[in-house]
Amino acid sequence: HFVRHAEGTHNVNKAYRDMENLDARLTDLGTRQCNELAESLQKSSSSLLQNTDLIVTSSMTRCIQTALLSFPTLVSSSSSRV
Repeated sequence: HFVRHAEGTHNVNKAYRDMENLDARLTDLGTRQCNELAESLQKSSSSLLQNTDLIVTSSMTRCIQTALLSFPTLVSSSSSRV
């Protein structure tokens, strides 16, 4: 399964080449999107969370934020360093 990063500041102002957006962070909406995904996965009968062994993300802040916020149970139960 693949999850694209949630809404970042660069998605809102469309200034993709602006230095301010070089490592864009999530917007408030992006954070809510991640929380909604996390809740949806927890409530679903899908075995996705139980069968996930690895989460891979780019080093971009918005991607790391998306992974941490969308899969909090996997991160908190991980014995590896994040």
